Amino acid sequence: VQVTPRVEHCPGDLWVIAKNGSAIVSWDEPLFSDNVNVVRVEEKNGHRPGQMLLWGDYTIAYVAYDEAGNTATCSFKVYVLAEFCPELADPVGGTQMCKDWGAGGQFKVCEIACNPGLKFSQPVPKFYTCGAEGFWRPTLNPALPMVYPACSGNQHVGHIGAVLTGKLKYEGAFIKVSTIWENQGKMYKPAQRVFKVNMMFPTSVLCNDAGQGVLRQKVRNAVNSLNRDWNFCSYSVEG
Repeated sequence: VQVTPRVEHCPGDLWVIAKNGSAIVSWDEPLFSDNVNVVRVEEKNGHRPGQMLLWGDYTIAYVAYDEAGNTATCSFKVYVLAEFCPELADPVGGTQMCKDWGAGGQFKVCEIACNPGLKFSQPVPKFYTCGAEGFWRPTLNPALPMVYPACSGNQHVGHIGAVLTGKLKYEGAFIKVSTIWENQGKMYKPAQRVFKVNMMFPTSVLCNDAGQGVLRQKVRNAVNSLNRDWNFCSYSVEG
């Protein structure tokens, strides 16, 4: 009788937090049974428990074969994240209301609103959600930290010009950020911002993928933190 192997145990999806860009990830291997005999079990993508994985998501797929050539599959996802559903700061000039959802309440959904007399500087979605991937949606680039659009008043403004300069330090690396913005016209509209980032850091941090990932994450976090104080952009953009 042609009977496919039975999956006795198949692990669920796994989320791993890796602050430094990579982590050793382990999981319980699946168990299979068969009325004839399971002759071999293979992981299709070459992954194995105890393997070092970089930030990203991975499909783990085991295939069991019996003596008759029948197969059964167990597959699950492994997500290696810098942080899972990171807490978001309130929008500038507004508030957010968030709730938990999903298995164990590990996922998040948020709504944002402006304070009285203010409105968002751009269209906003009804909800912002963070699910199994561990990052917030909607987004054009999951690698960038989520920053809500800012609220602003519809007021008359003349010519505005400013230059802000600051310096941050982390793990021996200095980041100098200068921002310049200008707004012209009678009615308020979001101004165009240009900023420069000058860095001095040990070249050794760029010698491997994990080091490059750490550097990228540190720069994103530093600029995002600076933006919360200076409000030089209303949302995250790449570049």
